[in-house]
Amino acid sequence: MVRPAAVHGRVLKALRFREAGVVLVLALMGLLLWAVAPRSGGESIFLSRENLMQVARAFSFIGIAAVGATIVIVSGGIDLSVGSVLGLAVVVTALALSAGWGTPAACAAGLAAATGCGLVNGALIAWAGLPPFIVTLGMLSIARGAGYWLSGGRIVSGLPDGFVAFGQGFAASLAPIPVVVMVAATVAGAVLMRSTAFGRGVHALGGNEAAAVLAGLPVRRIKLAVYGLAGLFAGLAGLMYVARFGYGSSTAGVGYELQVISAVVIGGTSLSGGDGTVVGSVLGAAIIGFLTNGLTLLSVPEEYNQLVVGVVIIAAVLVDRLRRKEA
Repeated sequence: MVRPAAVHGRVLKALRFREAGVVLVLALMGLLLWAVAPRSGGESIFLSRENLMQVARAFSFIGIAAVGATIVIVSGGIDLSVGSVLGLAVVVTALALSAGWGTPAACAAGLAAATGCGLVNGALIAWAGLPPFIVTLGMLSIARGAGYWLSGGRIVSGLPDGFVAFGQGFAASLAPIPVVVMVAATVAGAVLMRSTAFGRGVHALGGNEAAAVLAGLPVRRIKLAVYGLAGLFAGLAGLMYVARFGYGSSTAGVGYELQVISAVVIGGTSLSGGDGTVVGSVLGAAIIGFLTNGLTLLSVPEEYNQLVVGVVIIAAVLVDRLRRKEA
């Protein structure tokens, strides 16, 4: 027989996990939207399989990019270029495919372009000592301009059907392939941050950079790797994006940097660095995705959608600040 005290202890232990609070918010939001969303045939449109799969596919791009952004923010940095880097990966991949490159080579080119942007960010921050905000703000414009220059401002279409099917299809008829890729990226990022020396180094760097230097950690190499990974995950999100929509455009990912950082913050990662989880950030992306979808189903005007999401972001930061003070 399980004693009440033991059950109480397990509940408290579960609630100490960072993701528990995010899951609770997501569950309560889902319950509320189920209650108020329009119904079809007596069933909630919000909870229909078609709607849930559509929303999950839509926020998967943000979720994948949020994995890399989490690593950056936990290290004490920031990456404002993620949306533009994603867009550059979209353009490079689409141009390579339209030029007759095979899918593996085209995907490798897109990932290389995005990872290269991240490594440039990391090198300038780690070795030149430039502020991450300024460097990544500059890369935001550079990557967006490079995508426009490469594509000539035109939409790159005519991509192979097999590649497009990868972004629009389902894995074993269960979940959209981009969602499966997001889950795989989340698992990889979580293992990297929780179970490796690199992950511990990232947390130490974000917690106290001076102490990390004194402890002998390779701070510059960690920063380089952190931003390189951010570029890699943004590139992976770009591959899913171009496969989903079947074309490439230099405007792909415009505004995504705000959505990605918002997902990370809502997921409980501290903007001060040293504290946060990849799983929480992806759940944060889910909160934004389902909240936006619910407001759309309720016919709430777009400008109010942005207002509500903004309030949620500020509330998330406020909760994090209060939690840190109590700790």
